[in-house]
Amino acid sequence: MAQDALTISFVTDSEQLTEIDSLAIELDRSRSSTLRQIIAAGIPVLKAAQQVRAAMTRGPLPEAVFPGADADLLVA
Repeated sequence: MAQDALTISFVTDSEQLTEIDSLAIELDRSRSSTLRQIIAAGIPVLKAAQQVRAAMTRGPLPEAVFPGADADLLVA
């Protein structure tokens, strides 16, 4: 853990907490460690999703974005 670690608090519902605790057990990690791992993995995913959303609002994606796509599924 980083030397300048901070404590944060936030509100979540019991279903999310149950999911986090189940994942922590599955990964043999503490709740805090699991949450840190979720954050570390989630940040790049959220950034990528934002980029995809922005690209889709600019117009249709070119065919080259989908190499090997079934030609029958392409929309003209």
